[in-house]
Amino acid sequence: LRRCCIFVYRPKFDGGGIRWPFIFDMVISSLFVGQILLTIQMVLKQAAGPAIAASIPMLPTLLSVLNMKKKYMRSFRDAALLQTSLLDGWDSSKVTSEEQREEFRSFLVDAHKAAYVPVC
Repeated sequence: LRRCCIFVYRPKFDGGGIRWPFIFDMVISSLFVGQILLTIQMVLKQAAGPAIAASIPMLPTLLSVLNMKKKYMRSFRDAALLQTSLLDGWDSSKVTSEEQREEFRSFLVDAHKAAYVPVC
């Protein structure tokens, strides 16, 4: 019976972190579109000061996006939506370092990969 239960169990499908880069790109692209539209609106109203003030944040936004992609793209691709939802259950009163969070993330990735190893 135990053997049958093991082979009948089908885990929920989890596409890995394939959705995170798309969601991130959508949010950032909408942020850029908003900044561009605000700048264009200020230029059309012939308001030079507000147009300059609206266009200044574009460069820091671009630099931070490039920095975030360089730093977190591996985590985006490794961490699945289902497993990262477990991170919300962590005790927020307990202080954790970046190394502890990275260790837990790599544990989730390894567990996720091991779950799909065929057992034959």
